[in-house]
Amino acid sequence: MIVPTLGETDNLVSKLPRFADEIADSGLTAELILVTDDTTRELKLACDVLNSSLSVQLIYPEHSQSPTTAFMDGLQAASGEFLLVLTDESCLSRKLIQALSTPLLEQQADFVMGSPEIKSGSPLANWLVRPLTKEKDPWADCFALSRDKLEQCEEHLTPSSPHPALELIVKGEFEEVVTVPLNDHSARKPASTVGEWFRLGAQLKTLYEFKFKNYAYFLQFAIVGSSGVIVNLLALSLLLDLMIRPLAVATAIWIAMTSNFLLNRHITFSYARHAPLLKQYLAYCGSCLTGNFFNWLTTMVLCGTFAFFAAQPLVAALIGILVGMGFNFLLCRLLVFGKQKTASVAPVNEPVENHS
Repeated sequence: MIVPTLGETDNLVSKLPRFADEIADSGLTAELILVTDDTTRELKLACDVLNSSLSVQLIYPEHSQSPTTAFMDGLQAASGEFLLVLTDESCLSRKLIQALSTPLLEQQADFVMGSPEIKSGSPLANWLVRPLTKEKDPWADCFALSRDKLEQCEEHLTPSSPHPALELIVKGEFEEVVTVPLNDHSARKPASTVGEWFRLGAQLKTLYEFKFKNYAYFLQFAIVGSSGVIVNLLALSLLLDLMIRPLAVATAIWIAMTSNFLLNRHITFSYARHAPLLKQYLAYCGSCLTGNFFNWLTTMVLCGTFAFFAAQPLVAALIGILVGMGFNFLLCRLLVFGKQKTASVAPVNEPVENHS
């Protein structure tokens, strides 16, 4: 059982006996793993006292924690066949432990979530996550799964993600997900502050890219390209009063292209943002020129070959734009922002204390 208790330095020692009683009453043989920033001698002594009846490990994170990072820290220290994650220590109760573990033990499910009976999550967040999973409430604070299933998707997990249950549901190959009710618990809101919405947005971005792959990248690429039209027009409106028209048009195009490059580097293809800037920028300029060439070529061929397009050159131009954007996207995805193979899970520090 993995329980993050960060920030619980004042009363964690007093809670340990209750933790032990609830686990004992559940009838399961388990070890308790506390991911904590409490380094006091009192906590270590309290764990030593419990060791006769309950195995307790203390994991001390070296870096700032997200729920997924804390979970991964606990995973590295866990030795059990099944993993129960209680990201809210108030959820640690005999009834909940039994409810989460029973479907796993009886092979009725390979992933179990605890969900409050009264939902109060954000409608917008629920709508945004709908294409990713059929589960109606993937924001669980408490969940359980087998070690085998976790190890199959462990390399794909993003440690900084704020919602580990959602991360696992989308990236794990779970055949049967079961939801059990949480009595006397209020629903966890996926995001309420600006910072939480930003972190949720970053997680959803990675999950969409994982599930939909190039379709997700192309959609972001197209949105960035559309923003370049706005940047181009705004820049041109300002530059026309400062320089001659041909120079103003060329400068506005360059500003829009540079804006698109920066947005693609830091948002669409954010995995490549640490590559050499100048080399990447020059390659992007070459990609844009290639895309524009195929745009021009497609338009000219359509207008010169088909009477319909000769009479409707704007339709031919639209098709040319789509073809040019497609070539530009492929060059950016494969060459300009070519994805480098990197470790998807950050290394986890060894626990300072190992009470077994």
